[in-house]
Amino acid sequence: LGHSEGTKVALNAAKNKKFIKGIALIGFWNESLASTLLEQVIYRNISLFERFDVNSDKFLTENELKVSDPVAKSVLAQLSMLDLNRDKKLSLSEFKAGNYLNLISGTGLYNEAYARDEAKLMRPSDIIQNTSIPILFLQGEYDNQTPAFYTQSIELANQLVWKKKNLKFVYFPK
Repeated sequence: LGHSEGTKVALNAAKNKKFIKGIALIGFWNESLASTLLEQVIYRNISLFERFDVNSDKFLTENELKVSDPVAKSVLAQLSMLDLNRDKKLSLSEFKAGNYLNLISGTGLYNEAYARDEAKLMRPSDIIQNTSIPILFLQGEYDNQTPAFYTQSIELANQLVWKKKNLKFVYFPK
């Protein structure tokens, strides 16, 4: 059983340990941890920026952030620090820079030792394509950490190319 990044662990364990007779994957993920972090820390948060940018000008002002939302309150509290050009508004680029700082500031979210170990592992989709043991995918359609499109891409590859009978897909609405 693997969840999120653990789906990669479960698939690699099954590849290397012949006693494993089946796998269940909750919230399948096919990318490296570096790609995962970039997606989760930078790109997913763009929708938050857009939600608060009520006039769609690609800037957040103090007034736009004075709403009853904990994320808006957090961004507002950081506005003076993140506003690099001191124009009293936060550009989308400055917003992303603040989020990206979490990846480069030594927080331990990602390190070279892990990257070297991860590079030695087979990509999950390659393991799936080459295994015959049963694999059950359990995926929430609104999962914001492991988006459904990763599982759906495996289902499409199977329907259109692989045509394997050992894969089962279960999606949970919302």
